[in-house]
Amino acid sequence: MTETWQKQEERGSRKLIRLIVWIVLHLGYPAGRALLFPICLYFVIFSVRARRASSDYLARVLDRKPGFIDLFRHYHCFASTLLDRPYFLTGKFETYDIRVHGAEAIIEIHRSGRGGILMGAHIGSFEILRCLASTCDWLDLKVMMDLNTSRGMNTIVNDLNPSYAKHIIALGRPDSVIRAYESITDGGFVGILSDRNARGGKYATVPFMGQDAIFPRGPMMLAAAAKCPVVAVFGIYRGGRRYDIYIEKLCDRVPADYRTNPETVQTLVENFARLMEVRCREAPYNWFNFFEFWKGQ
Repeated sequence: MTETWQKQEERGSRKLIRLIVWIVLHLGYPAGRALLFPICLYFVIFSVRARRASSDYLARVLDRKPGFIDLFRHYHCFASTLLDRPYFLTGKFETYDIRVHGAEAIIEIHRSGRGGILMGAHIGSFEILRCLASTCDWLDLKVMMDLNTSRGMNTIVNDLNPSYAKHIIALGRPDSVIRAYESITDGGFVGILSDRNARGGKYATVPFMGQDAIFPRGPMMLAAAAKCPVVAVFGIYRGGRRYDIYIEKLCDRVPADYRTNPETVQTLVENFARLMEVRCREAPYNWFNFFEFWKGQ
């Protein structure tokens, strides 16, 4: 599955991302909103593989066969968050209605003098976490990313905000885990998208949307090494310029028997997948999965 999504995501979404970012920067937000309809209509019609994957996911989350309107809403929700991405990357949150639920989980960890791991997914906007970092001077947030599979987006990010690079920890490099570990032990937080397995990473097979799927074990193993809390974070897009950030603690510390008892990490990954499924069913058009997630197992 790893190679499937890594190749398809870069090939499939890069054009849409570049197009929407160009529109925002050159024509403005109102023009971008107005053009989302024809843009999404085009991609729904002509992106055959992505449309098939969208249909598979929507059938599971909606418990019925999705129609064209459902597919369009899925694409439109994705495109809407892309439209907001340049603003989030440059710290322009003042025109958005962003509501945070459960922030005390992160505040409690910080007050204890520890850092932690923020496990997210391709649900809504992960960049919305920058809102928390921008409003909390004490929140040192870094994000682990696979730079090899998102070169197009990385170029855009660097053009918009060159300083953003210092907040990124590249996955798949010799010092990746060391940098993340040091950041956490220094009291910082590391964000990781945890619904796709990184190249060569270890994974757990857990139930998700009625069928087994693979999720990475890496975030939990990093938490075990750093002896830190793990928190699930989802930034749900509600339409217009409104987002809800949900923060829920998964565990205060990975149990000490994780080396001798494989079920320890397995259970924690299952809990994350369960929380993710809850958010998907609550806001079904927010999980931006446009590759064959289950068939690619």
